[in-house]
Amino acid sequence: MELARGGSLAGYLKKTPKVDIFTIKFLAAEIVCGIQFLHSKGIVHRDIKPGNILLSHDGHVKITDFGISLYKMLGGVTARGRCGAARYMAPEMLQGRQYSYGVDWFAFGITLY
Repeated sequence: MELARGGSLAGYLKKTPKVDIFTIKFLAAEIVCGIQFLHSKGIVHRDIKPGNILLSHDGHVKITDFGISLYKMLGGVTARGRCGAARYMAPEMLQGRQYSYGVDWFAFGITLY
């Protein structure tokens, strides 16, 4: 993987406590595009959080850490099991119910908040 000189989104947020709305919209749009791409390939990341979002030197997003991702999730396939950071987990994951792509969108919403 190439070097992400911008560090992680978590580090960026620590350095920049008040992020302007343009930057928020830009980062959110890039994260959405990344998640949509993963889902189109049947990948559920399951650990979307600021620490797993890296920034290039010019501020573009790179989603990383696919260690607990699920593959071949096309065609209505679901999964069970708790994994990832509890703070970003969707309720269905916390409750041990079946889930699919929605867990990534929930984690994105928490990250955006």
